[in-house]
This record gives sequence, structure tokens and C-alpha cells, in this order.
Amino acid sequence: MVIVRNKKRVSYTYELTLKVKGEWIIQGEKKFAGGHIDVPEFSFGELDDLQMEVRPSEARDILHQDKTRICNDLKLFLQPVREKLLQFEQELRDR
Repeated sequence: MVIVRNKKRVSYTYELTLKVKGEWIIQGEKKFAGGHIDVPEFSFGELDDLQMEVRPSEARDILHQDKTRICNDLKLFLQPVREKLLQFEQELRDR
């Protein structure tokens, strides 16, 4: 929090990494897979441009096309993450 002209201003810049583990049904079999969801850099008031990068873990028994599908599934977390960060921004404003 910064005070400018006797008014509180909230500002932040963050990077976020989420570690993910889960089960996917691949070719009729349940397989455990995981990876990391990286949100490179985001700032207060700039969540509309939020982007994420997905890095799958090194699973030897999963084909490349299946890893691509897992990455696409993990990218679906973008909207819920954005909503939580908007909630966080609102909490900061209310202070």
C-alpha cells in the first residue's frame, strides 16, 4: 500500500506458480499426471490481460498428444484464477 496525497493507494506485482497433480483417463486407463501452472506477472488492475503458461511434468508413459491434452485441460484454470485474483483486489480496495 502506498499513500499518495494522503490517500491510500494499493499496488502490487506478483508472479504465481501452482503445482498440480491429478488423474486423467488416457486411452481407457487412469494415469497420474501433473505439472505447473505459471502466471508470469500480474499487477493491480491488469487482470484482464492475465495469461498462463503450463508445464507438464516429465511422465515417461504419457504420449506427447496426451500431454498436450493435459496442458489444454490445465489452461481451463485461467478463469477461476482470474476470479480469485479479482476477489483479492477487491479485498485490498476495501481496506
